Amino acid sequence: MRAATTARDRLHEFEHSNWRSWGQLAQTTGGLAGSWLLTAVAMHVSIWLGALASLAIAVFLVRAFILFHDCGHGSFSSSRRANGRVGSFLGVLVFTPYRRWTRDHARHHATVGDLDRRGSGDVWMMTVEEFLAAPARTRRWYRVYHHSAFIASIGPVLKFLFFERLSTGCAKHDPRIRREVRLTNLAIVGYVAMMTVAMGPVHFVVAQLVALAAAGIPAVCLFYAQHYFEGTYWRRHAEWDYVEASLAGSSRIMLPRFLQWVTGNIGYHHVHHLAPRIPNYLLPEAQAACPDLQAGCTLTLRTVFSVPRTNLWDEDKSCYVTFAEAECSPAA
Repeated sequence: MRAATTARDRLHEFEHSNWRSWGQLAQTTGGLAGSWLLTAVAMHVSIWLGALASLAIAVFLVRAFILFHDCGHGSFSSSRRANGRVGSFLGVLVFTPYRRWTRDHARHHATVGDLDRRGSGDVWMMTVEEFLAAPARTRRWYRVYHHSAFIASIGPVLKFLFFERLSTGCAKHDPRIRREVRLTNLAIVGYVAMMTVAMGPVHFVVAQLVALAAAGIPAVCLFYAQHYFEGTYWRRHAEWDYVEASLAGSSRIMLPRFLQWVTGNIGYHHVHHLAPRIPNYLLPEAQAACPDLQAGCTLTLRTVFSVPRTNLWDEDKSCYVTFAEAECSPAA
């Protein structure tokens, strides 16, 4: 633990942004504009060809979300105003209210692995005891929510199209955040109207849905795998430690170079949680500078697909169990 704390101190050297952030923004917005133009042209040839071209939009939507994420952590720019303005602009493109998401996500970082402070910016997770005591309707919805087919299909699309439109989380208690959610929704309506006029309603809807699904599904699956894996860290608040939770409660996902670029090095998730102000392009350098800084778990694309079996946390065993195992437990 002392080595991890020392490494955390060294990571402060990388907590700065530079011109590369603005270069990434130009690259991403230019790539999005070019991908939409390519898709519009392809749609006039064939709607199927247009749907295929929409995958290029998905690539740059993921990149846009990474920059949006950096803005929320203050790692895009040293200027708080610039972070807010760029983040709000990108929030329209990725269908996510910037200030509400940023507040909820900050709480996620501050409480990761804390059983007593779950529920803000996290994947919904119940303990075995909570699940068995819950009403039947809650248990059914929780099963759907954690089903791999739901996570890898309609779930992420519903999240970005509908759930992000709601004043949930911190927005329920802050009128300024609620107002920001409404303004973001209004801006999204304007954006959709403009693109519908430019491309035609059918072509735009097909392209946007394909792009949202192709970007949202991998993004949600990665987030799930970065925290809900075998051997992760969960403690009651009295025993919880931030440094230990950041390392043991965040996985390292080894991705091919192209996917590492698309996802902004978010596979170095343990480094990100330990020092969230490090911009995405410096995460590999930060890891290299602290070779003793290792995540609690290292995953590959192949092993990521086994993660959705981590359905419920068994406090007695300090591990995840499946629904079948929970229902066969003595508590059931």
